[in-house]
Amino acid sequence: MSSEKNIFAEVSQSDLSKRTSRKWGTYSRATIPLSVAQMDVPTAPAITTALRDVVKSGDFGYLSRQDGQDYLNAYAQFAYRRWGARVIVHEARVFSDVISALRAVIVRTLGHRVQLDPSITNQGERAKFEGTVVAMTPVYPQFLNRLAAGYELRTLDYLPNQHPDLKGLDHVLSQIAHRGTRAPSPTGYDCVLLICSPNNPTGTMLSRAEMIQIAQICERWNVRMIVDEIYSPLERISRSKLEDARDNGFEQKITRDDGIPTITPASASTSDQTANQSGQIAEQAAEKEESEKEEAAEEKIRLSLLNEPGVIGSDISLTNLERKIVTPYSFVPMLSLPQAQSAIVAFSVSKTFSVPSFRSCLLMAGEDPRCQDLIHNLTRLEVEDGSHVDAYLAAAALSDSATTDPWLDDVAVGLQENEGIVREAIAEKIPRARLVIGPASFLAWVDFSSYFTHTDVDRHAAEAILENAHVALTPGDGFGGLQWGNWARLNFATNPHILTEAIDRIATYVRQL
Repeated sequence: MSSEKNIFAEVSQSDLSKRTSRKWGTYSRATIPLSVAQMDVPTAPAITTALRDVVKSGDFGYLSRQDGQDYLNAYAQFAYRRWGARVIVHEARVFSDVISALRAVIVRTLGHRVQLDPSITNQGERAKFEGTVVAMTPVYPQFLNRLAAGYELRTLDYLPNQHPDLKGLDHVLSQIAHRGTRAPSPTGYDCVLLICSPNNPTGTMLSRAEMIQIAQICERWNVRMIVDEIYSPLERISRSKLEDARDNGFEQKITRDDGIPTITPASASTSDQTANQSGQIAEQAAEKEESEKEEAAEEKIRLSLLNEPGVIGSDISLTNLERKIVTPYSFVPMLSLPQAQSAIVAFSVSKTFSVPSFRSCLLMAGEDPRCQDLIHNLTRLEVEDGSHVDAYLAAAALSDSATTDPWLDDVAVGLQENEGIVREAIAEKIPRARLVIGPASFLAWVDFSSYFTHTDVDRHAAEAILENAHVALTPGDGFGGLQWGNWARLNFATNPHILTEAIDRIATYVRQL
């Protein structure tokens, strides 16, 4: 980590107020914007360097096969380096953004909705298509609006402890399966399940066991699982936990001849090295033998790009990666699980590096041939391909372990410290508010019901706070309906002084209600 200072304190309110993009350009300077999901953080060095390289070269052309190959390769190595995860990807393509890509997958999976025409008396076998989109709420509004548009939407609330209601999910999917449809889709699926992992707005991070169970439930009821992992690298960590992990070997990297980074335990003393030399030789021999045994089942990644459908890129071999690494981060990518190979997953660096202007995404499929074929056969009529510059920046940022990893660690620690500010300030100044903050992302989910219920602004908490406290939060009803109207999403990835002032303003207002 570069310093003991909170990285979010490095960008002042004066600097932020000069920005003209949506977060800081929408409201007057009198309003503190904590609604748009974007971090107020110094730009990652890898992004800055890559942007300079693009400008210097003047290479602003269309997406190429090499762009996608580099993006995917960088993601695979990052997933291993950050989480010790060996992602299993057999098909991947670069698209314009996560939501457009997921929408294309849903339409391909469920087909186009068939509308009944009441003016036609003899419709024969025509019927309203009953494709269903299921989502666990609260969840990002685009899931419920844009992604589910034109299909039946079924929602299922997370449990009070913010874990998924697995029994409830099994029951809902069972009902949908047994109900059947009069107009099945050409893919054989009548239902898709949308997963936001980690969740927006709660920061909920699914455990390995929960993910496996969800995958098994989807398999049982023939439901396609679609996963958005855009917040996955933003798992928070305390400064002390990070330092402990480094003491135990985290970030002690070497680079092999093949260029794939690996992580080894922290260096031992000279005497310890001498004493353990024979043991190390034996371990190396065992690792070599294990690697040879796995050669037949080598994990590879295959890439085809939207602008050249059917063209297959070179394979990326992951067999030379170490089996286990030291890492304090516990996120589990869905496609690292053998039980979840029927999932389709989207990933982008736009949230991780706070670059929503560069939001091209990877859409990935595992071992399921049906998922591979779906991604492989998408056309420009269904979804736009990604940007050359976006893909180049993403690959550069993910692969530059020397600067990106410590920068991300600074972000993780800064977010943890900002979370502490939010928890302490709300507990002290807005004590009747209920706060939900999971272990990932930079978002807090706040329940103001005890202040707004039975007032003339009931179920309009965020709007009332904006008007009276001049703090912009995201209204809760968009994340699952009117029952969330007194909830609001708060983005705490900003300067700690700004965060403290915002909560002071809200506290002053709600005490008057």
